[in-house]
Amino acid sequence: MRVIKNKSSPLFFILFLFCMALLVSGCFSDKTSRENPSAAGTFDQLLPNIHQNGTFVFEGLPWLISGQEVMNRQQLVHAPSEQADVLIVEGNSPTEGPVKQITVYKFEDDRLVSGEYGFLTSDQDRFVELVEELQGLLSESLGTPFANDLSVLDPTGDFARQAKHVAWQGTDRSQLRVNVSTTEQQEYFLHMQIASPLPERQGLQ
Repeated sequence: MRVIKNKSSPLFFILFLFCMALLVSGCFSDKTSRENPSAAGTFDQLLPNIHQNGTFVFEGLPWLISGQEVMNRQQLVHAPSEQADVLIVEGNSPTEGPVKQITVYKFEDDRLVSGEYGFLTSDQDRFVELVEELQGLLSESLGTPFANDLSVLDPTGDFARQAKHVAWQGTDRSQLRVNVSTTEQQEYFLHMQIASPLPERQGLQ
């Protein structure tokens, strides 16, 4: 696992893509000693970890728990520094094929407020399969999105540097956002963001 200090959210997405590129190139050497928490199955096994009883959670964890409690529950070996607000865990994708995954835990005031999954591959055919599988599961399980629709995830379209996302909102105002894009290295990127209920996040500011 690599722990990254980050206090500038506009730069985080760039950092996130950079970390994904390093994963594919094999440059990361400081890896967690356990598998990615979501790496035991496919997307149908990941979905219960982010959607429970009409609300969105991350890795099945309650919102606002501390970084140390996250590490204890997820059995992560390296503690973050006191100022770290991001934990990035590297691993292989829960799907078959040449897909790399990063799982990101994000904190405010040492409380878990959001999380992200990134899936990266240079295999376009595998990426199409991956996105189509996720589209089907999201359509069946989550119903109608509140922002855009599943067409923005079309893996066969021109989504280079795609800025649009499709989003769902839970009964507690927690959110899931998903988008697809390509990197400067012409790799295909699937990005899932899960955020805690908005009133709770605003209360941390």
